[in-house]
Amino acid sequence: MPGAMQHHGCSVLLTYRPTCVVSLVLFVCMLLGLLVFPAVLYAQVGANEEPAVPNELLVGLKGGVPHERRQAMHAAVGARLVDEFPQINVHLLRIPAGARRAMIRALSEHPDVKFVEPNSLARGGYLPNDPSYPS
Repeated sequence: MPGAMQHHGCSVLLTYRPTCVVSLVLFVCMLLGLLVFPAVLYAQVGANEEPAVPNELLVGLKGGVPHERRQAMHAAVGARLVDEFPQINVHLLRIPAGARRAMIRALSEHPDVKFVEPNSLARGGYLPNDPSYPS
């Protein structure tokens, strides 16, 4: 048979199928895109930082801190109270641009503070298993 080559008793056809080659190339590109996309998404954030609302911190306070002392703490670090969650004793603070690390450090050292963390963004991963969900 012309265009065929004998290989250990088998005949191997030396023709190329352009559709197979194109399909393979597209598959490889798609696979690489899936592997690279999460890296591109998080490349905008620092190496060990999660995506967060810019210039916002969540501050958990110890119980029994008087209102005046909380206001003085916010003013001392140059933060502004945006919202308060009294049920869990957490404040949402707006901070100056570019001051996140310094603010976290300063607020963490305050004796009335339990924790300080960026106002992280979260993305839901799954739809609920609830037949009434779409309605």
